[in-house]
Amino acid sequence: MRGSGVAEDLMEAFLGELRRRGYKKTKVMVGAHLGRAIAHYTRHGFQLAQTITSHGHPNNVYVKDI
Repeated sequence: MRGSGVAEDLMEAFLGELRRRGYKKTKVMVGAHLGRAIAHYTRHGFQLAQTITSHGHPNNVYVKDI
């Protein structure tokens, strides 16, 4: 499905639903080794807040004002 735009559509739907429900901020945790996922979130305005260890692996926490 890469390159089909599905991920972009899902992200816009997700952020739209959060706005509709009145949320002001969201966060996601992404494995620090998942470059494509990290690029996807940063492309949508998520900013790195911290790196934590979860289940013995480094994970990045990204936040976004919505």
